[in-house]
Amino acid sequence: MRWRTGVWLGPVKIPNALSGLVRSYAAVGETTKAQDAMAQLLFVTADAQPGLRIVDAAKATGITATPRDASPGKQRNYARMTLEKYGPSRWEPYAAPALNVRDVKGKQVSLEEYRGKNVMLVFIWARSARIA
Repeated sequence: MRWRTGVWLGPVKIPNALSGLVRSYAAVGETTKAQDAMAQLLFVTADAQPGLRIVDAAKATGITATPRDASPGKQRNYARMTLEKYGPSRWEPYAAPALNVRDVKGKQVSLEEYRGKNVMLVFIWARSARIA
């Protein structure tokens, strides 16, 4: 990241900083710089929900621009990428397989005994059945 006119452009603060730059430059009559900041702001918020306060505040200055990427390298648009190859975008619960095991004390335990309850299974790989 870099400093730009005293405002840190970190990954979380970029839209806020750009909105502030648009408003600040517009207030002091630096129209070209305000348009540059607006173009970057519109680019980084292009896929955001409509009605973002930071964008509306910048637009209230009357500064207009076409969205423009000012990044030093090519950017990926994560909002337009499909992640279906990693699984469904909405997880649907399914029935757990039957599981009958012995607990650390040797008692027979069935997963069915815990139906309707939250269960966390911890499997330990050990050389013997004894756990110290």
